[in-house]
Amino acid sequence: MPTCARVIILESSRQQKPSQMGQVAIRNLDDGVLHRLRQRARRNHRSLEGELRQILTAATLPSRSELTARAEALAQALEGRWTGDSTALIREERER
Repeated sequence: MPTCARVIILESSRQQKPSQMGQVAIRNLDDGVLHRLRQRARRNHRSLEGELRQILTAATLPSRSELTARAEALAQALEGRWTGDSTALIREERER
C-alpha cells in the first residue's frame, strides 16, 4: 500500500529576506511516485528539484477561466474610456 505524502514547510518566505525563497520537504513519498518524477525530470532535461519546482509553479498559475474573468473585469472597469489608436499622440510627443 502506498505511503501518504506529508508536506512540511521548513521555511516560510514571509520569515525570510525578500531575496530568499521558501523550502518544502516532502516525506513518506511512495517510491513509485518518486521514480516516475525522476523519469519525468530526465525526459525534460531537469534535475528532480527543477522538475518539482516546474510542476508546483504550473499548478499555481491562474486557470483560463480565472484569466478570462480578470480580463472581463478590466474591460468593464475601462468601459467608456478612450482606448483609440495612440500613434498620432506618440508622433506628436516625438516631434517636441
